[in-house]
Amino acid sequence: MTLTNAELDALYPGASTLMTHENIVAALTQLERDVPHESVNGGTANTYSDGKGFSITLPSLGTFEAQSASNGAALVAATTTTASTVEPDLAYCYCGGREILTFNTQDQNLILNLGATAAGFALCAIPIVGQIACAVITVAITVTGNYLIRNGICSGGRNLYWYNVTGGSTVQCRSSRPSSW
Repeated sequence: MTLTNAELDALYPGASTLMTHENIVAALTQLERDVPHESVNGGTANTYSDGKGFSITLPSLGTFEAQSASNGAALVAATTTTASTVEPDLAYCYCGGREILTFNTQDQNLILNLGATAAGFALCAIPIVGQIACAVITVAITVTGNYLIRNGICSGGRNLYWYNVTGGSTVQCRSSRPSSW
């Protein structure tokens, strides 16, 4: 499914200009500066929690920027599943000037069936989470959720990729990451 910028903006106002490398950096900066978190994995990641059972682990800004400098930045939310929580395992890659969001089968199921939108809103409800961070999460869930409602979970264990193309974005099931341009 290819979406023009106008179609993206119809799903979520401003979506066509929101999912950029610069906004991901701004979102991580806001989170680290303004939201209490626990440093994990030797300082390479931070876990943010709403205090009500939802948490998400993202790379630290320093880790993300170091990966960006090597033209292969990856933003991966670690998966943790317990009796009371399931966290997403979505990944973001800034590769060759292209933003690529990746959703594995677990992510797709969460978005389609288990109310990942509610999880996104839970993160947005953490006091002092910035508008950019909240908007990036909401746009990602809105666009992929729209695809999954129309097309269902990707078959054969394939990932769902959302990546920018000239004049819009493409959302599709693939067995490998889209190439850089």
